[in-house]
Amino acid sequence: MADNSTAKDAVVSKETTSMDVDRQGEADKFDYHMSLLTNDTAAHDNHERESIPIFSAAVLRHLEKSFTQYGFIAGQSSLLKQPRLKDDPDPRLFFNIAAPSSAFICGSQGSGKSHTLSCLLENCLMESELGELTTPLSGLLFHYDNFTGDKIGIPCEAAHLASGGEIKTLAGNRHIRQKTYSSIPGVQVETLRIDQADLNTQRMMDLMAVKTDDGSMPLYLHSIHRIIRELRLAQQQKPDESESEPFNYGEFKRMVEECNMTPAQKAPLQQRLDTLESFMPIDQISGGKPSGRKGLSKSKKRGGNDWSVEVVPILCLNMLTGC
Repeated sequence: MADNSTAKDAVVSKETTSMDVDRQGEADKFDYHMSLLTNDTAAHDNHERESIPIFSAAVLRHLEKSFTQYGFIAGQSSLLKQPRLKDDPDPRLFFNIAAPSSAFICGSQGSGKSHTLSCLLENCLMESELGELTTPLSGLLFHYDNFTGDKIGIPCEAAHLASGGEIKTLAGNRHIRQKTYSSIPGVQVETLRIDQADLNTQRMMDLMAVKTDDGSMPLYLHSIHRIIRELRLAQQQKPDESESEPFNYGEFKRMVEECNMTPAQKAPLQQRLDTLESFMPIDQISGGKPSGRKGLSKSKKRGGNDWSVEVVPILCLNMLTGC
């Protein structure tokens, strides 16, 4: 009986030791996990303050160091009364330019949607007494107006900010858009032309109206994919990236013509290529030299538009390309 009791005690002792080891292992793991967590309340509060999109004048006075760039945007209607007394609360509201934010402006006709957008842009793009702007931003606008004809059109209302600097607008038909924007000084109108150096597989497929969402694609388009990939791989094989030439559309068309395609395949492919080429400079369509040649200034290197937003404060792209 004594031997059995001793054996049982030994088994219980081993089980207890094993459980203690497991508990210690879990405790060590817990301590390690907790060491990776921080509860820096002050840093969290500072981040919340600095990322506020709109704040009042009272907040600005109390936390002025938290806002590096801001602009006067509106006033609290409940505090806008006339005549104002000396002790009345400050009704001003400010827009936090330094913090990333998004805005959706909606309202009935004449409610001030365009004016609100212009105020936001003016705060972000132009230094003035409306706020603090040490580093002005650049703007990219996409403008769609379906009330446009051959002799009349409505310009992007943000173009009226051109009084504070140059604005470049890109349009499918330059002559019509020049008439539309002729009454606004400081607006430069260019024909929308995509340089071959800016083309890649996805952009070319999008411009050719190729949809691959369902995974199905005509056989001839697989050949187009292969050609583009081969050209890209050849371009990447250059030992010195500075010496590599940009995408050459003329070489691409030559390789397409060498593909053994049936007339039934060539017809829809040509339609897609025509759509793509309608957005490109004519000299590049006919197989001209790549626009990135050495020894040329940046303005002469490109046959298409310069998309650098630092060139002008606002770059406006007209989405309606009607002729």
